[in-house]
Amino acid sequence: SYSFCTLLFQNPVTMFSSVLAKVLLGVSVLPAVAVMYLDLGGYYENIRMQYLLEKGSVTATTSVVFLTNDDDLNTLRAAGATELYIGRVIYKGFKTKQLPAEEQEYQFVYTTTWDTPEQYHIFENKYLKNMSAMRTVVTTSYLDKFQFLHKFLGVAKFFLEKPDLSEPVQTDTHFLPSDKVFPEASKDPNIKGFYVWNLLKKGTLEQQASDSTYTSKMLRFFAHYGAGPMHLCSISSSHPDTHFDTLAAVFYPQKAFVSLINSQWFNDALKLKSPGDTVSLVTIPYGL
Repeated sequence: SYSFCTLLFQNPVTMFSSVLAKVLLGVSVLPAVAVMYLDLGGYYENIRMQYLLEKGSVTATTSVVFLTNDDDLNTLRAAGATELYIGRVIYKGFKTKQLPAEEQEYQFVYTTTWDTPEQYHIFENKYLKNMSAMRTVVTTSYLDKFQFLHKFLGVAKFFLEKPDLSEPVQTDTHFLPSDKVFPEASKDPNIKGFYVWNLLKKGTLEQQASDSTYTSKMLRFFAHYGAGPMHLCSISSSHPDTHFDTLAAVFYPQKAFVSLINSQWFNDALKLKSPGDTVSLVTIPYGL
């Protein structure tokens, strides 16, 4: 085999061209790698705000309670449960068709975790039984899969088309009036993001297909803006007499969320969202 010196002196032009090509390739690739590294750093910083990903468990029983008043919240907090998240509702999106609208004036989302279902039932019978609250128990968590999804989306963003949020929504198609409804929360520097809680019931096959298209579009937004599910579980029971299949809690960075729901892109995508039934609440962390 030729040594480096032999190759250089026998064919210096070829050798020089090869080295130059590698140098130029490195010069062109390194900035791109650096940009990806820095970009991913910002992406994962957003993911770290989705603290349910760390505090939750794939084996524990999670309870989610939608409360209508402060007194009930204070009573539950005094019970000594392991709290995952307490949210103050700032926008009521979709309401379920399974309950009268006037019974759905929820003010807080209270999420706790239990080592066993039996522990939760003791808590439910002692504290929740007489409260006017929507409560669900979620026992099968997809948390581990979504921890992987977030890592995947952080890289996939470089291969997915970025949603164009620059076109403002037309007044007659605006589903969510955003900063007109929660102007302070949309600009408060202490609020890093919004936590949207959804109870979902499967619809017809046609509705499920449309819903799947909506989800695919939203994955593009999640990837580019550091948003995404922080908790996703199947629901084993709910009360009052309602039926839902899935709980989806989704985190949105503050500025990205405001841009999203004020865009025509999102309003067009939202028309594809077709659960059989749903409850949707926009929250910020309690105390803000």
